[in-house]
Amino acid sequence: MIVSQTPLRISLFGGGTDLADYYRQRGGAVLSFAIDKYVHVAVKPAGTTSWWSTTGRRSAPGTCTTSATG
Repeated sequence: MIVSQTPLRISLFGGGTDLADYYRQRGGAVLSFAIDKYVHVAVKPAGTTSWWSTTGRRSAPGTCTTSATG
């Protein structure tokens, strides 16, 4: 199981322009900052290619499209 605690980030503008596929074609700029709140996520294997993730409010199954071992 992987458990993560990450600072919550607030984006003022630019949201998805930090994604490589977008900024390579169109450029981009992002202004965001972290606050003293956190996002907690737990992920555990649910088979050879599937995962189960849990946050404070939501649980959802997912699939892995690349090797989880690396």
